[in-house]
Amino acid sequence: MKSWSREDTRKWIGSLETRISDIDHFLEQTLRWCEQHDVVETRRVAACCIFTCIWVSAMRGESITYTELMEILDLNVVGEFDDKIYNFGDDFKGVDLETMLTIVSQMELDF
Repeated sequence: MKSWSREDTRKWIGSLETRISDIDHFLEQTLRWCEQHDVVETRRVAACCIFTCIWVSAMRGESITYTELMEILDLNVVGEFDDKIYNFGDDFKGVDLETMLTIVSQMELDF
């Protein structure tokens, strides 16, 4: 096994920076889309933002955990929970952001 080098650390940090930048960019687009399409209910906007984070991760070939979602969206969660990993199933493969947001904005929410 190869030891971890400074170059490995630089690449890892660079990857994290672009991931956060990508998520931030698409969250801004999501909020703008919600505003333009009169999606104003807090739970529905939150669902769109959560799905956007998962979508961005999927487009990058990554998964995202519950803890990461809560931290990125600055949501405080109280209590114990399993740190599940989220990714898209077949329903959203190859779907663009606007299509995904349209689907999510019309979903029945049970939270």
